[in-house]
This record gives sequence, C-alpha cells and structure tokens, in this order.
Amino acid sequence: MLVQVQWLSYCKESELDRPELFKRIDELNVEDRIGNDIEQLKEEVKKEIVKMYDVANEEVQIIKCHIENSA
Repeated sequence: MLVQVQWLSYCKESELDRPELFKRIDELNVEDRIGNDIEQLKEEVKKEIVKMYDVANEEVQIIKCHIENSA
C-alpha cells in the first residue's frame, strides 16, 4: 500500500555545531499486512525511513502518516 509520511530528524549537523531540523515528506510502499492499525503503520514506515536514509531509529520522528491507497 502507498503511504504518505511527513517526518523529521535532528541528525543533520549544522555549521553552528548543533543538530538541525531535517524535515521531509515522502511516499513509501509498505506491506498490506499492516491493515489500518496506525501505530503499527508508523513503526513500519519508520523502519523504511531508517533503511532508506541511513539514520538512527531514535533520530526519526513521524509527524503525519496516512494511507494513500491500497493498490
């Protein structure tokens, strides 16, 4: 299923020697087995983001997450 997710991370170092807010909106494909459980969906999406962008799990915060379609 296609999921649109808005997420942020503080992992990017800035010129001020402190983390910067890094915010993205992505569309990801996740397995249909999750169903409509939003908490499980957020966890699965977070795993995909960690794999795709090579960031630490604890540095990712999901802001919005919703199912675009089930195809």
